[in-house]
Amino acid sequence: GGGGEPQLLARLASYFGGLLCVAWARDGAYLLAGGEDDLVSVVSFERRAVVARAQGHSSWVHHVAFEPAPLQEGKDRPPASH
Repeated sequence: GGGGEPQLLARLASYFGGLLCVAWARDGAYLLAGGEDDLVSVVSFERRAVVARAQGHSSWVHHVAFEPAPLQEGKDRPPASH
């Protein structure tokens, strides 16, 4: 419900070491997580599972972010005038 105590919806663990950063997708469907394992994990909130991992970082991952979704005419902005 709304306005109550926060609820734990999922628990994540890094492959190795601790998690240092997370970012939610705009639609709430995915979460990015980075940490001491030098990986960026893409987690499906619906499946409560890692669906992809980005490797190749040479050190801990301190920041992750989703690219903002492009604006969609009629949804996020008014129709273009012709």
